[in-house]
Amino acid sequence: MDRIDRHEINRNILDEDFQKTATIKVWLQEGSSPIILRIHIPSYPLFSLATCPQIFDEIMQKNWTQPMATYDPVQKEWQYHTASTVREVPSSRIMAYRAIPAGITGISIQDCPGLAETISLYHSHNPLPNSVQRKRQWPAEYSYTEIVSGMRFMKELYKTGPPEAIYFTAFPDAHRYASSTFNRHKKFFDRAESLGLITPQFETDSWENFYKKNSSVTRHNSVTQSSEASATPLATETGQALSSGLPALSDMFAEDLSLDLFATLEQWQGGLENSSDFIPSQENELGIAGFDLSFLTNF
Repeated sequence: MDRIDRHEINRNILDEDFQKTATIKVWLQEGSSPIILRIHIPSYPLFSLATCPQIFDEIMQKNWTQPMATYDPVQKEWQYHTASTVREVPSSRIMAYRAIPAGITGISIQDCPGLAETISLYHSHNPLPNSVQRKRQWPAEYSYTEIVSGMRFMKELYKTGPPEAIYFTAFPDAHRYASSTFNRHKKFFDRAESLGLITPQFETDSWENFYKKNSSVTRHNSVTQSSEASATPLATETGQALSSGLPALSDMFAEDLSLDLFATLEQWQGGLENSSDFIPSQENELGIAGFDLSFLTNF
């Protein structure tokens, strides 16, 4: 067996194992953040709490009659399960549980911080009955709500696994994972969130429209911050040059050039995102003509 065949076999094994993984969120106390577990389910798509030692042994204390409440995305309600209850893993591969009794007495999603986003992921990834789930282009075919929920969910799973695996957990029906495209939109999302642009008023919008409406705002904020950060050493250097009687013009021009080039690059890159970011292409995934332009921001 040659090296290529072994590599292909290993890849198939990993792919099969990945398809049998799921994320479990457990809320132990009202108002507290959940425990997040990423587990492998040999019996996938069937699952029972008894097969998860982290829950059955540590939370349920190996009590077969201890009830746990779980959210049913089809019935849109909470149901009681015991360790032996067998359930089907949702298409989103995310399962939400609440410990009973452990201070959680209400049924409102406000009792469990982060539960609203989890439920939205349930519904957005729940396929239509008797249909084959179609893969979607990311992010062009996703709504604002789906992207926001998915991005926040990925933050919760940060460092729990490879980025690509976490990506497909948050967006299981995505056509493929392109790190350059994802990183660009992740950067935009972080900026928009820090500026307070992630608000309910966009819930009925598509992510594409939200991106086009606000990309110039986040880009301007980034350029302004970069210019302010670079202005201080420039002023200090110029003052030192004048006090010593040396013009240091070459250094000043180099600094001005780097600022102008950075701002121009940001604007040009943003224009490219607005025009072609949602059209899958080889150039779009590799960068402009496949060149690495990151060095331009290192002046």
